[in-house]
Amino acid sequence: MLLQACKALLGSCFLASLLCASVEGGTTPPTLDDFEDGVLDPTLWQVDTTSPSSSVVETNGRAEITNRAILSTTRLYDPSTATLRIEAQVVFGLGESAEIYTIYTRCSGVADTGDFYRPTSGISFGLSFSGAGISEEWPGNSGDVVLTSTSVTPETGDIFDIVITDNGSDVTFEVTEVGGDGDSVSLSATTSMNDFSRVSFLNREQVGGSFMSAINEVHIYFIQPDSDDVAFEWATIGNAGNAPDPSTGFGAVAYEYRICKHEVTNAQYAEFLNSVAAVDDFGGIDPTLYNPSMAAAIAGIIRSGSVGSFSYTVVAGRNNNPVNYVSIFDIMRFINWLHNGKGSGGTESGVYDIGSGLSEIRATDAKYFFPSEDEWYKAAYHQPASVGGDSDDYWLYPNTNNDMPLPGIDANISDLISNTTMVGTFAPNFYGLYDVGGNVWEKNETLVTGSLRGIRGGSWQGPGDELQSSDRRSTFPPDESPRTGFRIASPVPICEADANLDGIVDVNDISAVLFRLGLVPGDFGYEASADVNIDGVIDVNDISYVLFRLGAVCP
Repeated sequence: MLLQACKALLGSCFLASLLCASVEGGTTPPTLDDFEDGVLDPTLWQVDTTSPSSSVVETNGRAEITNRAILSTTRLYDPSTATLRIEAQVVFGLGESAEIYTIYTRCSGVADTGDFYRPTSGISFGLSFSGAGISEEWPGNSGDVVLTSTSVTPETGDIFDIVITDNGSDVTFEVTEVGGDGDSVSLSATTSMNDFSRVSFLNREQVGGSFMSAINEVHIYFIQPDSDDVAFEWATIGNAGNAPDPSTGFGAVAYEYRICKHEVTNAQYAEFLNSVAAVDDFGGIDPTLYNPSMAAAIAGIIRSGSVGSFSYTVVAGRNNNPVNYVSIFDIMRFINWLHNGKGSGGTESGVYDIGSGLSEIRATDAKYFFPSEDEWYKAAYHQPASVGGDSDDYWLYPNTNNDMPLPGIDANISDLISNTTMVGTFAPNFYGLYDVGGNVWEKNETLVTGSLRGIRGGSWQGPGDELQSSDRRSTFPPDESPRTGFRIASPVPICEADANLDGIVDVNDISAVLFRLGLVPGDFGYEASADVNIDGVIDVNDISYVLFRLGAVCP
C-alpha cells in the first residue's frame, strides 16, 4: 500500500525507485509480501487446508484463498523486545452466503470448532452478505463479544484495508473500505487480548457453496520500543499564540506542546509503583504512592508483599482503565520519575521539588509535566473556526460540540456503568484526545487559590454539564478519589526530520512528506513539519533528508 502510493506519487525514475525502496525498508525493514513471485514464502506463511477443495494460491499479485483454507503468519518476532504491526488488504470474494474472516489469534494452532475451521481464539473482522463487524473470539466459538459492527452490506469485489497493531498492553484493529461499491465501511476496536502470536486469513462458505477471496498484500512491521516513552501516545497541540476563550478567559497558549491522547492508565502507574515503591514511604504531607482503595473494583491495582518488597499487579481486564485514587503529589512524583529516566529514577525532584503543595513549580527544562489549566483547556475545547470550529474558536464541550454529550455514546458520564471505561472507548476530539470529558476528572498544575489546584472534565459519575468549559473546580494536593485521574504533557521534541511529530524518525515520516508533496506555505494541507529541510517547498529533497535521519529518536 505504502510502496504503491510512493510509486504513484514519484513515478518510475531511478531516484524514485531508490526512494520508494527506502520507504519500504527503513532502518528496521518491514517485511512485505506483495504476492508477486508466485510462491508463498514459508518463512512468512503457514497454510492449513480442511478439504480437498481448500487451497491457497499465490497468483496475479495476490493470495487467493478458497473454501475454508487458512493462511496464517508465522511467529516473526520476540514480543519482549518488539511489538508488531500488520497491514493487509483483502478483497471480498465471489459466491453467495459466504464470509472472509481476518483473525488475530492468541494461539499458534488451529482447531475445528464444529462451526468452521479456524484459529482457536483471538480478535476477528468478519465480512458477510449481511454486514461486517469486529469481535473477540473465544475457544469453541463460545463467549464471543462483538466490539463493533455495521449493517452495511459488503459486495463482491469490495476492498478493505486492515491494520492490526500490537501496542504491548492491548491490540487495536482498524478496518476501512477503500474500493468497491463505495459503502464506506469503517470500523475500529481495541482489545486487551494482547498475547499476540499470529494473524490468520480464512474463508467460511455455507454447505454446498464455493467461495474465493484474495489478499492483495501484507506489510509486517517490527516496532522497536522507544527507550523513553514507549508507553504514551502523544497529540501535538498546535495553533500557537491562540487567543483565550472569550467566555471564560482560559485556553491561550503561546507555544506548541504535546499532551497524552489518553489518561494515564493502571498499567502505566503500576509500572511506576514497581520501579520505586517497594517501600512506599516518601515522607512529607502525602508519603505514599499507593492507596489501598486502588484494589477496589472501580480502580484496579493490587499490592502484595511486605514493606521493602512490595509488588504491584493490575487486575485482569483493567490495564487500560484510567488510574484513580492519585493525589497531586503522586502525579508530580510520577512526572519526576519519567523526567529522570524511569527505572530507578528519582521521584522527589527533577521537574517539581516536592514540598508543601504550594512551592512546586515546573522546571524550565522539564521533559514531561503536568498540564497547566490553559494547556489542558486548549487541548480540550479549542478548534479554530477556520478549520471547522465554533465561531469563537472554542466549543462548550470537549467532544468538539456545543451540545451536551450523551451518556454511553459520547462519554462515560451520568453513572451509566458506575465505573471507569477503558481509555479510548469514545471518539477523540479535534486534537486527537480521548476521554478528555468524562471517565475521570483530570487534575492540572494550576494553583487556583491557596494550595488548591485545578481539576476539569467531569467523571463517570457526574452529569454531562460537568464537562462544560465553564465548570472549573479545584482540589487539595493530598486529595484522592475514585473519580479523579490525570494525563501528562511534554514539550514538542526538537527533532530534525520528524515530519509527523511523533518523536521518532521512521517510515511514517516519509508518508507524512509524501502526502504533502508539492505543497508550499499557504497551500491547503501544508504543514511546516513536513518541509524538513526548511527550503519552502515539500519535495523529494525532504524525503532524502528523512532517509538520512531514519531511526533517530527525539530528545
